Amino acid sequence: MENVLEVLREEDDRIVEIFHGKEEWITEEVEASPTKPQIDETNTNQINTPHNVDPNNPYKDINLEKALWFHAHARGLNRHAGRIHYRMEYLARISGERVIKRRRIGEPETDRLASTQANGEDIVDPENEPPLNLDEMVLELQFIVPNPTNKPRVVDLWKITAGKRQQSREAGEFQQFLREFPVATAYDGELITIDFRMLKPSSTEFNDGWDTLEQKILTNHSALFRELTIDFVRALAIVRFKNPSRGSKRSRNEDAALNNPLSGIVKWIPPEDDFPQDGDNIPLLVVRGCFPEVSGGCAVCWGPIVIPVGGNIKTAFGVFLQCFDVFNVAPNPSDKNFFLFIGGAITNNNTLSTTGAKFLHGLQ
Repeated sequence: MENVLEVLREEDDRIVEIFHGKEEWITEEVEASPTKPQIDETNTNQINTPHNVDPNNPYKDINLEKALWFHAHARGLNRHAGRIHYRMEYLARISGERVIKRRRIGEPETDRLASTQANGEDIVDPENEPPLNLDEMVLELQFIVPNPTNKPRVVDLWKITAGKRQQSREAGEFQQFLREFPVATAYDGELITIDFRMLKPSSTEFNDGWDTLEQKILTNHSALFRELTIDFVRALAIVRFKNPSRGSKRSRNEDAALNNPLSGIVKWIPPEDDFPQDGDNIPLLVVRGCFPEVSGGCAVCWGPIVIPVGGNIKTAFGVFLQCFDVFNVAPNPSDKNFFLFIGGAITNNNTLSTTGAKFLHGLQ
């Protein structure tokens, strides 16, 4: 230990000698520098300095290395802590190597392979793995049985084959895709939600956005649709009533609206009836039960396609909204402002119309 201390003392003395010599050279350079402040001997209070020289630090513009400025035990910009700083710099420069602890790009994979080998497992090199055969996966997804046991595999296949559905979506053939892949209608619409999150990753969940507005809608419009006993259905009816489409787009069946204010968007059928498979080419949320109750589940019906979405009408309506983007279809023109309000004020994936903006402002 004493030998080490002796070596450090010798290095300190040598460094001090080196920098004392540099300080003398700096002083001579500054004396001869044209940027040195010119002092008027007749007026000692006045200092005439060039425009590019800081009066508080006349040596600031001298082109010297920062390491040559020696301020013993100093702190601040360009002021080093004296001997400790220079010793560290000196030792770093005379050293022939620099130790940098940096994680290499292949290091995590190497650790994983080493751990796998230590556990006695087979090692599979990712670079030598055979490429995925999408055709085989599409075929497997087409004929797989959608039961609870196969759900993890179905979800994996559904995510991997997203490009196949995107092609059908862009070509306007998504309904044909759903006919050929009946697994898409399973699991209460969870696969539809997966596709929607891929298409709209920044969208807000319908249930989260709706809960913040439902009570405001009911409070500000307490005189509307008092006969509806379910708050969610009543709030939806108020939103639709306050966001109508104008002019020729408004072709709503007024007679049906007297019995169901959400006619054309949500349809109630008797609990014992089957979900319809002969509807229009616009998605429709069908609810089993006596209006406005739910007693037999809900389903999204799109022509011959029926997608069961559970028995909670609020959750079912959220999946129903996602279907328009996943199926790449537009809602009925008479309800355009209604869906724009839902998308702009609740799920944040659309732009509010003027009518919707006024309605939302009135709720604040």
